[in-house]
Amino acid sequence: NLDEGGIQLFLWRNGYDMRIELPTKEEWQLLKAFQAENRFEAICQDLAADELAIDVASELPQFVQRGWIARFSI
Repeated sequence: NLDEGGIQLFLWRNGYDMRIELPTKEEWQLLKAFQAENRFEAICQDLAADELAIDVASELPQFVQRGWIARFSI
């Protein structure tokens, strides 16, 4: 129930299709870090030091598989 709060919704498009996802707390933190457009190295360090101790290397393949990451630049 969304009225209870505490739920994050991730709305995104895959081509012309709209998608609605309910990311985990770890996924939500990683999504926010990517949105901030920080360097990947800084994202990994910051999230590893977070209270959730997020391992970006284990989350990254899921993000690519789901289409949440479609491109990157060096």
